[in-house]
Amino acid sequence: MKQFHSLHFSTALGRLELTCSGHEILSVSLLDETAADQDATLETAGCPVCRDAARQIREYLSEQRRDFHVPVRFGGSRLQTAVWRALERIPYGETVSYSELARMVGCKSVRAVGTAVGQNPLPILIPCHRVIRKSGAIGEYGLGGPSVKRFLLALERRG
Repeated sequence: MKQFHSLHFSTALGRLELTCSGHEILSVSLLDETAADQDATLETAGCPVCRDAARQIREYLSEQRRDFHVPVRFGGSRLQTAVWRALERIPYGETVSYSELARMVGCKSVRAVGTAVGQNPLPILIPCHRVIRKSGAIGEYGLGGPSVKRFLLALERRG
């Protein structure tokens, strides 16, 4: 039986939860503000992979880091995995449209690519916030909505 680890910690975005296999990060999610769990002290809580990922996310959110160096596991379909790998290639501070991303992965269906972006289980670590509509509109964002997406894009523009 596989054992999963999780770590809750506070950030400028709110309380995040990392889920890890012990070797790879599996998901990043924003916790409900009413959740009663206490935040972890990163030096002592969770597994080393979770602690390192949390430290890197905090550094990113405080403009001290541009890239992440943590092991992650993609658990999606072939198209999802291709889209998520393509997201990793979008440079810090830049954006691409959903149609540009579809061309990057060789998919004719922009809608299917958009769905894959929306199903990214590793937001922030896999920068789906860098994908916007062709019109320049921000669009939706699964980790806290469009306001979080705007925050991340503004953070990267400053950097």
